[in-house]
Amino acid sequence: MSSKIEEEDKSFVIKTGQSLEGHLGTYEVGELLGEIVPIKILENSNEGREEFKAMKLIKDLDPDENNLMKFHERFSYDDATCLVYEILYVSLHMCLFKTHFHLYQIRAFAQQMFQALSGLKSIGVVHGDIKPDNILLVKNKSLRIKLIDFGFAKKANKLSIGTEIQVTPFRAPEVMLGLPLDESIDMWAVGSVLASLYNGGYLFPYDTEYDTIRAMVLVFSQVRLLKVRIRKMKRQQAL
Repeated sequence: MSSKIEEEDKSFVIKTGQSLEGHLGTYEVGELLGEIVPIKILENSNEGREEFKAMKLIKDLDPDENNLMKFHERFSYDDATCLVYEILYVSLHMCLFKTHFHLYQIRAFAQQMFQALSGLKSIGVVHGDIKPDNILLVKNKSLRIKLIDFGFAKKANKLSIGTEIQVTPFRAPEVMLGLPLDESIDMWAVGSVLASLYNGGYLFPYDTEYDTIRAMVLVFSQVRLLKVRIRKMKRQQAL
Protein backbone atom coordinates (compact mmCIF):
# COMPACT_ATOMS: atom_id res chain seq x y z
CA MET A 1 0.00 0.00 0.00
CA SER A 2 1.26 3.49 -0.77
CA SER A 3 -0.10 7.01 -0.56
CA LYS A 4 0.89 10.29 -2.14
CA ILE A 5 1.50 13.60 -0.45
CA GLU A 6 0.69 16.28 -2.99
CA GLU A 7 1.30 20.02 -3.11
CA GLU A 8 0.56 21.72 -6.42
CA ASP A 9 2.70 19.81 -8.96
CA LYS A 10 4.90 18.10 -6.35
CA SER A 11 4.22 14.62 -5.05
CA PHE A 12 6.00 12.30 -2.65
CA VAL A 13 5.14 8.63 -2.38
CA ILE A 14 5.00 7.10 1.10
CA LYS A 15 4.87 3.33 1.31
CA THR A 16 3.58 1.11 4.09
CA GLY A 17 6.47 -0.11 6.22
CA GLN A 18 8.65 2.90 5.41
CA SER A 19 10.39 4.65 8.32
CA LEU A 20 9.82 8.36 8.85
CA GLU A 21 11.56 10.72 11.25
CA GLY A 22 8.97 12.59 13.33
CA HIS A 23 9.45 14.99 16.24
CA LEU A 24 7.90 12.27 18.40
CA GLY A 25 10.58 9.84 17.22
CA THR A 26 11.16 7.43 14.36
CA TYR A 27 8.07 5.54 13.32
CA GLU A 28 6.88 3.28 10.56
CA VAL A 29 4.07 4.00 8.13
CA GLY A 30 1.15 1.71 8.93
CA GLU A 31 -2.24 1.10 7.39
CA LEU A 32 -4.65 3.98 6.88
CA LEU A 33 -5.84 5.19 10.28
CA GLY A 34 -9.28 6.20 9.08
CA GLU A 35 -8.65 9.95 9.25
CA ILE A 36 -7.94 12.25 6.31
CA VAL A 37 -5.43 14.96 7.17
CA PRO A 38 -3.81 17.77 5.18
CA ILE A 39 0.00 17.71 5.11
CA LYS A 40 1.83 20.97 4.49
CA ILE A 41 5.10 20.27 2.67
CA LEU A 42 7.92 22.77 3.14
CA GLU A 43 10.97 21.98 1.01
CA ASN A 44 12.80 24.99 2.47
CA SER A 45 14.14 23.64 5.78
CA ASN A 46 14.26 27.13 7.34
CA GLU A 47 10.56 27.70 6.61
CA GLY A 48 9.75 24.31 8.09
CA ARG A 49 11.70 25.06 11.26
CA GLU A 50 10.09 28.49 11.64
CA GLU A 51 6.53 27.19 11.27
CA PHE A 52 7.16 24.28 13.63
CA LYS A 53 8.67 26.73 16.12
CA ALA A 54 5.49 28.83 15.85
CA MET A 55 3.30 25.78 16.47
CA LYS A 56 5.29 25.08 19.63
CA LEU A 57 4.56 28.63 20.80
CA ILE A 58 0.80 27.99 20.73
CA LYS A 59 0.83 24.34 21.88
CA ASP A 60 -0.58 25.27 25.32
CA LEU A 61 -3.67 26.91 23.82
CA ASP A 62 -6.76 24.74 23.33
CA PRO A 63 -7.26 24.86 19.53
CA ASP A 64 -11.03 24.39 19.74
CA GLU A 65 -11.63 26.97 22.48
CA ASN A 66 -9.39 29.49 20.73
CA ASN A 67 -10.46 28.72 17.15
CA LEU A 68 -6.99 27.71 15.96
CA MET A 69 -6.14 24.93 13.51
CA LYS A 70 -5.09 21.77 15.33
CA PHE A 71 -1.51 20.62 14.77
CA HIS A 72 -0.88 16.86 14.89
CA GLU A 73 2.69 16.06 13.95
CA ARG A 74 5.85 16.97 12.08
CA PHE A 75 7.98 14.54 10.10
CA SER A 76 10.74 14.70 7.51
CA TYR A 77 10.52 13.06 4.11
CA ASP A 78 13.00 13.31 1.25
CA ASP A 79 14.61 16.44 2.78
CA ALA A 80 11.21 18.15 3.10
CA THR A 81 9.55 19.14 6.38
CA CYS A 82 5.98 17.84 6.53
CA LEU A 83 3.48 19.32 8.99
CA VAL A 84 0.27 17.41 9.68
CA TYR A 85 -2.86 19.40 10.60
CA GLU A 86 -6.55 18.72 11.13
CA ILE A 87 -8.71 18.83 8.03
CA LEU A 88 -11.03 21.82 7.65
CA TYR A 89 -13.35 23.07 4.90
CA VAL A 90 -12.87 26.09 2.58
CA SER A 91 -11.34 29.49 3.30
CA LEU A 92 -13.31 32.72 3.64
CA HIS A 93 -11.38 33.93 0.60
CA MET A 94 -13.07 31.25 -1.53
CA CYS A 95 -16.47 32.43 -0.26
CA LEU A 96 -15.78 36.18 -0.36
CA PHE A 97 -16.57 36.98 -3.98
CA LYS A 98 -19.47 34.58 -4.47
CA THR A 99 -21.31 34.69 -1.13
CA HIS A 100 -23.34 37.50 0.39
CA PHE A 101 -22.57 37.40 4.10
CA HIS A 102 -25.32 38.56 6.45
CA LEU A 103 -24.55 40.61 9.55
CA TYR A 104 -25.35 37.72 11.89
CA GLN A 105 -22.74 35.60 10.07
CA ILE A 106 -20.11 38.36 10.22
CA ARG A 107 -20.81 38.83 13.94
CA ALA A 108 -20.28 35.10 14.51
CA PHE A 109 -16.98 35.22 12.62
CA ALA A 110 -15.91 38.35 14.54
CA GLN A 111 -16.57 36.76 17.93
CA GLN A 112 -14.49 33.72 17.03
CA MET A 113 -11.61 35.75 15.62
CA PHE A 114 -11.54 37.97 18.70
CA GLN A 115 -11.37 34.84 20.85
CA ALA A 116 -8.42 33.64 18.74
CA LEU A 117 -6.66 36.99 19.17
CA SER A 118 -7.37 36.95 22.91
CA GLY A 119 -5.80 33.51 23.20
CA LEU A 120 -2.73 34.53 21.20
CA LYS A 121 -2.31 37.73 23.23
CA SER A 122 -2.46 35.73 26.47
CA ILE A 123 0.78 34.01 25.43
CA GLY A 124 2.28 37.08 23.76
CA VAL A 125 2.11 35.78 20.18
CA VAL A 126 1.34 37.73 17.00
CA HIS A 127 -0.03 35.74 14.03
CA GLY A 128 1.22 38.23 11.46
CA ASP A 129 -0.63 36.94 8.39
CA ILE A 130 -4.36 37.19 9.06
CA LYS A 131 -6.31 37.35 5.79
CA PRO A 132 -9.38 35.58 4.33
CA ASP A 133 -7.16 32.80 2.91
CA ASN A 134 -6.01 31.90 6.44
CA ILE A 135 -9.47 31.69 8.02
CA LEU A 136 -11.22 28.40 7.25
CA LEU A 137 -14.73 27.15 7.83
CA VAL A 138 -14.68 24.03 9.99
CA LYS A 139 -17.25 22.30 7.77
CA ASN A 140 -19.88 23.01 5.13
CA LYS A 141 -22.93 25.07 6.15
CA SER A 142 -21.31 25.99 9.46
CA LEU A 143 -20.39 29.32 11.04
CA ARG A 144 -17.48 27.75 12.92
CA ILE A 145 -14.12 29.03 11.71
CA LYS A 146 -10.49 28.51 12.61
CA LEU A 147 -7.32 30.53 12.07
CA ILE A 148 -4.56 28.69 10.18
CA ASP A 149 -0.99 29.15 8.88
CA PHE A 150 1.38 30.31 11.61
CA GLY A 151 4.39 30.58 9.31
CA PHE A 152 4.86 34.27 10.21
CA ALA A 153 3.90 34.03 13.89
CA LYS A 154 6.27 35.62 16.37
CA LYS A 155 6.49 36.58 20.00
CA ALA A 156 5.25 40.18 20.26
CA ASN A 157 8.42 41.24 22.05
CA LYS A 158 10.48 39.95 19.10
CA LEU A 159 8.76 42.23 16.57
CA SER A 160 11.13 44.96 15.49
CA ILE A 161 10.53 48.16 13.54
CA GLY A 162 10.74 47.43 9.83
CA THR A 163 9.65 43.79 10.13
CA GLU A 164 8.28 42.51 6.79
CA ILE A 165 4.92 41.12 7.82
CA GLN A 166 1.29 40.91 6.60
CA VAL A 167 0.07 41.09 2.98
CA THR A 168 -0.53 44.62 1.72
CA PRO A 169 -4.39 44.72 1.66
CA PHE A 170 -4.45 43.64 5.34
CA ARG A 171 -1.25 45.35 6.51
CA ALA A 172 -1.59 47.64 9.52
CA PRO A 173 -0.57 51.31 9.06
CA GLU A 174 2.16 51.03 11.72
CA VAL A 175 3.85 48.27 9.70
CA MET A 176 3.93 50.45 6.57
CA LEU A 177 5.02 53.57 8.47
CA GLY A 178 7.86 51.85 10.32
CA LEU A 179 6.36 52.36 13.80
CA PRO A 180 6.69 50.08 16.87
CA LEU A 181 4.65 46.88 16.48
CA ASP A 182 2.60 44.73 18.84
CA GLU A 183 -0.50 42.47 18.83
CA SER A 184 -2.67 45.31 17.52
CA ILE A 185 -1.51 44.61 13.96
CA ASP A 186 -3.56 41.40 14.12
CA MET A 187 -6.60 43.36 15.29
CA TRP A 188 -6.26 45.67 12.27
CA ALA A 189 -6.10 42.66 9.96
CA VAL A 190 -9.21 41.10 11.52
CA GLY A 191 -11.08 44.40 11.15
CA SER A 192 -10.06 44.56 7.48
CA VAL A 193 -11.24 40.98 6.93
CA LEU A 194 -14.64 41.70 8.53
CA ALA A 195 -15.06 44.86 6.44
CA SER A 196 -14.21 42.85 3.33
CA LEU A 197 -16.87 40.27 4.17
CA TYR A 198 -19.44 43.05 4.60
CA ASN A 199 -18.41 44.81 1.36
CA GLY A 200 -18.08 41.65 -0.70
CA GLY A 201 -14.52 42.61 -1.63
CA TYR A 202 -11.27 43.88 -0.14
CA LEU A 203 -11.50 47.19 1.72
CA PHE A 204 -8.06 48.18 0.40
CA PRO A 205 -7.51 46.14 -2.80
CA TYR A 206 -4.06 47.50 -3.63
CA ASP A 207 -0.64 45.97 -4.25
CA THR A 208 1.50 48.89 -3.09
CA GLU A 209 1.85 50.49 0.32
CA TYR A 210 1.52 53.97 -1.22
CA ASP A 211 -1.89 53.23 -2.76
CA THR A 212 -3.05 51.48 0.41
CA ILE A 213 -2.06 54.34 2.73
CA ARG A 214 -3.65 56.84 0.32
CA ALA A 215 -6.91 54.86 0.40
CA MET A 216 -6.80 54.65 4.20
CA VAL A 217 -6.47 58.43 4.49
CA LEU A 218 -9.42 58.90 2.13
CA VAL A 219 -11.65 56.37 3.92
CA PHE A 220 -10.97 57.60 7.44
CA SER A 221 -11.20 61.30 6.53
CA GLN A 222 -14.71 60.54 5.24
CA VAL A 223 -15.52 58.80 8.53
CA ARG A 224 -14.35 61.85 10.52
CA LEU A 225 -16.39 64.16 8.27
CA LEU A 226 -19.49 61.99 8.81
CA LYS A 227 -18.98 62.13 12.60
CA VAL A 228 -18.76 65.94 12.48
CA ARG A 229 -22.03 66.12 10.50
CA ILE A 230 -23.77 63.80 12.97
CA ARG A 231 -22.63 65.94 15.92
CA LYS A 232 -23.93 69.09 14.17
CA MET A 233 -27.30 67.42 13.51
CA LYS A 234 -27.59 66.35 17.16
CA ARG A 235 -26.83 69.89 18.37
CA GLN A 236 -29.45 71.33 16.03
CA GLN A 237 -32.03 68.78 17.19
CA ALA A 238 -31.30 69.68 20.82
CA LEU A 239 -32.10 73.38 20.22
